[in-house]
Amino acid sequence: LGDVYKRQKKMSHLNFEYMKVLPIDEYEKSARQALTSSNLIDENVDGKYLRGVLELCREKIDSFENLPGFSAYFFSEDYTINEKAFKKVRSREGARERLSEIAPRLSDLDEWTESAIEQAFQQLANETGEKPFAWYPVVRFAVSGTNSGPDFLPMVEHMGKELVINSDCLCHCPDLAMAVELVKGKVIKLDVLSKPTRVDIVGVRHLEINSPLLDHVFSLAAKCFS
Repeated sequence: LGDVYKRQKKMSHLNFEYMKVLPIDEYEKSARQALTSSNLIDENVDGKYLRGVLELCREKIDSFENLPGFSAYFFSEDYTINEKAFKKVRSREGARERLSEIAPRLSDLDEWTESAIEQAFQQLANETGEKPFAWYPVVRFAVSGTNSGPDFLPMVEHMGKELVINSDCLCHCPDLAMAVELVKGKVIKLDVLSKPTRVDIVGVRHLEINSPLLDHVFSLAAKCFS
């Protein structure tokens, strides 16, 4: 078994090296087939956007079979949340606060470029005395549902401002979504006296309504707020 594992590991490495040097046109042809088979793209996909995604991902994956799972968040809001990454992000002290801090700054950017995005993180870091990397993991998870992937800043730039700050994309991170909505003026924060009340969020669900979608939404909400 040990020899089989070593051979498989070697073959995986060789395939990885082969994919990295494959001409981009050939690479894209195989990638399109994999992404189309997974219903992530169709013939109407933006070719420039797709090419950019592939250039970001080709240094990270070792087979076209792994491409859909690795890149799903570039094309769809219906992607799998990495549970280990979710627990790790939640365990970070001040994770929600970091999301709320950076969200308005990203939303306010007039120019969505890697350098402008990096500067937004750097300015916040300078004001708080921390490193920009303190915000990277939680933002990466917020927009991709995982804690790994392409290089962070190029990834965020290529996804585009609307996708990154869209609250639908960030439904599993409600604090960030709400911060964005506040900045947009779509909601107003009211400073009113209220009595703190704790309630199981699933208890708000109208159980007589049979809806798998609502079940899923409330399950996500329970994870976020529990």
